[in-house]
Amino acid sequence: MFNFIKNNTNEEDITVFFEPRITRLMTDRMSVFCSGAQYIGVGDYLVVHKKYDDVLKSIPHQKTVFENAQLAVSRYKVTDNFLQTQSKVP
Repeated sequence: MFNFIKNNTNEEDITVFFEPRITRLMTDRMSVFCSGAQYIGVGDYLVVHKKYDDVLKSIPHQKTVFENAQLAVSRYKVTDNFLQTQSKVP
């Protein structure tokens, strides 16, 4: 997964992942941790453990670009409407 990010993303792309420090170390790309859907729009790629694939299905305009046994990497474009909807979630 780290090789995919390093070799297939632009240097300015941001990855949303639950382990941003190791992502930064292994890929030399910016990475952030998001604790809720209202913050998901800060990145260009989202890495989700496959057991939480319902998260991927809830994000509009996402496309899975890499998968391994445990993780899925999706490229996504978040719409303003999605962010406004999610910011209302408690």
